[in-house]
Amino acid sequence: MDDPDEAARVIANGTWLYDSAVPFPVSIVAFPFDYWLEVGPADYEDAPVEPTPIGPDGHLYYVSFGARRVDSPGYASIEEAKAEAQRRVPSVIAWG
Repeated sequence: MDDPDEAARVIANGTWLYDSAVPFPVSIVAFPFDYWLEVGPADYEDAPVEPTPIGPDGHLYYVSFGARRVDSPGYASIEEAKAEAQRRVPSVIAWG
């Protein structure tokens, strides 16, 4: 695939508060393949070195804290990806 990011589909958008006042966006994005196998683990220090099995619906879900970025390993479900996003921020994420 020439550009793996072109296959990304935003599944959920949310907002969390930095310092209890400044809103920051977070998204859950879906890919029909293991993103880290396409781009290589050198691009993300926590990328898994073994393939992540695709979820039962044919996708893996990733946390994104910035435009066109993937900031997590892949998860088999949207709920798992949302839980990972929540673990990474100090306030409750409001999902829209």
